[in-house]
Parts: sequence; structure tokens; C-alpha cells
Amino acid sequence: MGKNQILATDDDLAAAIAALLAIEPRFQAVIDMHGHPPLRRDEASLKALLRIITDQLISLKAGAAIWSRLENHLAPFDPAFVAAASEDHLMSLGLSRAKARSFIAVADTVASGKLDFTRTRAAGCRIGSQIPDRAARHWPVDGGYLPSVGAWACRRMARRRPGPAGCGP
Repeated sequence: MGKNQILATDDDLAAAIAALLAIEPRFQAVIDMHGHPPLRRDEASLKALLRIITDQLISLKAGAAIWSRLENHLAPFDPAFVAAASEDHLMSLGLSRAKARSFIAVADTVASGKLDFTRTRAAGCRIGSQIPDRAARHWPVDGGYLPSVGAWACRRMARRRPGPAGCGP
């Protein structure tokens, strides 16, 4: 298992877990108690990026609860509809002010046509983990950078890489 291997299948995940256990057998107790982590794959879409933003820096259970409320109010995640939401409304659904601002900025950028997930994913793969510090909080889009989307979210979406147990690569 290579250092930057993408976990694309359940077999890839099982091999990664076996490699981890070979290095640190004490993790077997975690696997015994909780089972294998889910193989998380994100499609390149507004909905997937908003879910990544929601889940950052909180537990998976908290993220799932907040996401459920967001889905009830925002599905099917039409960019113009999400962009028109107020920060206060998004905060009432469980987002922090910073995440609410990110939701609106991302949706507005998608609605304006400046964010092409296919092209951005390719750019992100080239950027990889070498995103310069000055751009660490910005994601490349037509005409500049998308504010409020961190390097972790950029790399996760760009590489369609799952993060183990709620963490990024």
C-alpha cells in the first residue's frame, strides 16, 4: 500500500487496514470494537462539497445530524437556492457562521458558472498537497479563488479521497 494510495474499493480499504495493523497491532482493538470505517467517496458536486464543509472539525455523528437538517431544508441543493439562503437560516440548521458563509460563497460560485467540478478536480490533483500557504484557504476557480474552502476540502474533492474516521488526507 503506497503512501498516497487512493482507497477506491472495499478491498483497497481492507489492504490499508491490514497495512496499518502490521505497523501498529494495537489498532486491532479499535477494529474489533467498531469494525472497519466506511469507504467514503465524494462525487464531484455542490452537494458533496457542502457535505465536506459541514463535516470539517466535528464528529461524524454531529455532521450527520446537521447534514440531515440541511438536506431537509436545502435539497436538491440547487446552487441559486442555496446561495439565496441567509447566514442566520443556515446557522439555525447547525452550521457555524464561517461554514454558513462558505455554503453561500460556494453555491454562488457554482450558480455563476465559475466553478466546474471536473476541471477543478483536475487542477486540484496537480496542486495536490503542494497548495501554497497563501492559497491554503482558497480553491482555484475561473477568475481567481473560491474563498472559505480550505486546502483539505480542495484535496479531498480533487482526489475524491476518503479521509479515515472523519479526518482528511
